[in-house]
Amino acid sequence: MLRQHPEIRALVGPSAPTAFAVVGLVALQYLLAYAASFLPIWLAAVFAYAVGVPVAHALGVLIHECAHDLVFRRPDENRWLSILANMPLLFPAAIDFRGKHLAHHRRLGRQNEDTQAPTRFEIEVVGDSYARRFFWLSVGPVFFHGTPVKNPRLIPSKFFLAANFVACVGTMPLIFWSSPSSFVFLFVAALLAFGPHPVGIRRYAEHVSLAKTQPTNSYYGVWSRLAFNVGHHVEHHDFPNIAWHRLPRLKTRAREYYEPLLAVPSWSALLIRFLTDHSFGLDRYSSRGPKVRASKPPSRHPRDRGHLGYEEFLLNGRAVVSAKTLYGFERLARIGKLARRR
Repeated sequence: MLRQHPEIRALVGPSAPTAFAVVGLVALQYLLAYAASFLPIWLAAVFAYAVGVPVAHALGVLIHECAHDLVFRRPDENRWLSILANMPLLFPAAIDFRGKHLAHHRRLGRQNEDTQAPTRFEIEVVGDSYARRFFWLSVGPVFFHGTPVKNPRLIPSKFFLAANFVACVGTMPLIFWSSPSSFVFLFVAALLAFGPHPVGIRRYAEHVSLAKTQPTNSYYGVWSRLAFNVGHHVEHHDFPNIAWHRLPRLKTRAREYYEPLLAVPSWSALLIRFLTDHSFGLDRYSSRGPKVRASKPPSRHPRDRGHLGYEEFLLNGRAVVSAKTLYGFERLARIGKLARRR
């Protein structure tokens, strides 16, 4: 891809203005929590689902940007910014997420090595039960921690883990004492931002198996645009050193690589399917298999542009592969070398 599109190199690098988005969203979430203090607790929870969850999810996306050092050039500056973004989310996860997510990029789709894939224990416990799926989606990040990080260089320092813990947990009593409704607002928003909400299904949608040669999936709908283009997930795994606002430009410049790929048509529809359809379970998480080349199939509709809906994909009873070129894991190594040279 880089040989065909050398201009992509200009997209690589951090974007310091993203820090203003972090500060603005943190202030907005606390302002919304203050507004929730005037509501009864049950209405504060509803307010959190409708308004607080998208903001909390966007903060999670910015924590992800910090994990890749895509805001500042120095890693420690990104760590401190991620701790700030984590504060309204209450659960101290930013620093731990950083190590696991970087390991996930290195071991994407490898069974028992992908740090963000459901473990065999999770798959067996959840099974086909819709109730247990709902439980896993609601509180899974709290009770299940995935495969541990084995690379010593990616294990977070105790100092930053402690700072993350104090910044988040230390504010809980103050918030609860000032207003239980405000605390409920922040708690519900943080929990459901990665749970049973259209934005919360993202962590499953990104790696649900759609094609043998495609371990990641993108989504280009409205929720992605409201969350710093986090839906450009294939593009991100190809070039994890490109900041969020440049990912659409990457897709445009290398459209022959991305348009033929399968994409998730709707997070909302996938959420419903995950909770009501046996075909969508934790065992559908992509695993790395043998390299299989595939050609682009003819489009089923002028608007498809190579993307199939879930109904068509599943009801046919067969896996439709639609990759113009093999989605290669080895490309990540080349991208890493490019970033180090810069």
